[in-house]
Amino acid sequence: QFLLYLGAGIGLAGFDFEDHFDDTVALAGQLRLQTGIRILDHIELLANAGWFHWGYPGESIGNGGYLGLGLSLRF
Repeated sequence: QFLLYLGAGIGLAGFDFEDHFDDTVALAGQLRLQTGIRILDHIELLANAGWFHWGYPGESIGNGGYLGLGLSLRF
């Protein structure tokens, strides 16, 4: 069985830099796509990718992405 998941999230991110005057809190947003194959009733082979952005209006603090592979055991 083929699986497809799409996720999005928003929240807050705190940054604690070495120079305490630069510490800040910013909005955090994330998009995630995950696909997989259910091998048996309780085992899934998964691949996922995501992108995230941290900042506030007019200022970006950071952004990036990730790729992952996984094996899921369902109970």
